[in-house]
Amino acid sequence: MTSKKHHSFNYDFLRLIAMTFVIAVHTIPKPFAENTIGSIAFKAILFMCNGLFYMLSGCLNLDKVFESKEDYVSFYKNKIVTILLPFILGCIFVSLYTYEGEFSFSLIANDLIYDFLSNHTYIFLWFVYPLIGMLLSTPFLSKMLHSMSDWELKLLFGIGMGWQVASIYFANNLFGVFGFSGWFLSSWVFHFFIGYFIKRIVTPNNKYKFYIFSILGFFVTVLGKYFLKDAYTNPNDLAPAHILLTMGLFILITEEININNTFFKKIVHIISSHSFSVYLVHDYVKNHIVNPLNLSGSPWIAFSKNFILTLFLSVILAIVIDTILIRPLQKIIRNILK
Repeated sequence: MTSKKHHSFNYDFLRLIAMTFVIAVHTIPKPFAENTIGSIAFKAILFMCNGLFYMLSGCLNLDKVFESKEDYVSFYKNKIVTILLPFILGCIFVSLYTYEGEFSFSLIANDLIYDFLSNHTYIFLWFVYPLIGMLLSTPFLSKMLHSMSDWELKLLFGIGMGWQVASIYFANNLFGVFGFSGWFLSSWVFHFFIGYFIKRIVTPNNKYKFYIFSILGFFVTVLGKYFLKDAYTNPNDLAPAHILLTMGLFILITEEININNTFFKKIVHIISSHSFSVYLVHDYVKNHIVNPLNLSGSPWIAFSKNFILTLFLSVILAIVIDTILIRPLQKIIRNILK
């Protein structure tokens, strides 16, 4: 299995940005009053975390070339160890922590399996459920995308954007219904594809076009929600304008950021390498450690205190868990799967 050399500081920094945006999204109180320009713009920026996460996943995974049975086996083994194992351990912890029934192995196991399959208990881990399907599809989608010419990729991107316009702007916003389905790049899979699309299509000569569309996407997102209010549903995440906004930030970070400070790059790399575990633990840090402290101050001060403390404690806890539990178990599983 081959791929382009892609592990760099820029991707580490992108992981760090997405991670901090996630924590900021979940931090209360927010520093702006609801439904003001500031509040809408702030949310539009923070909610790029979801799109950035899936775009980066697609950029790194769909770039791989699968040429033999061993490539498939190696890829799936790696994802079992790096994604599925920490996710299952996190789900077990949440189920046990929230379990209130009779102490019985069969009842606890049944409750755990139900929670795992339904995502009823793990709401804050929702992003892993689509990711699992995307990773299962990666080898096949990668072969298709690699065999396509650039104009075919652009056509695919255009059709995908058209689907988003029809399903969100035209159907949901105007009529409230959209009965069509079956588009294989619908929902978050489209962001997953866009990660590869950006890596393949964006060049130094055309990247400024994407920046212009990104700025336009920001204004459409903010002004549309501000003036249309409740009539402008789903302004973030899957909305076409917000997709363009997120693409701009993704390209900006991966193409323009150039930092040579070795110490800073090392710190970013260390923190970003634990970002998945930060996603898994931050909600409990926020709810059970930070929020009970009732940190006071103006909305900006209170938000900053809660955000910084949640981020700091989540990173520390993630490093500890990864060091003493996740990574030793990953090493064992890797040896078993050899």
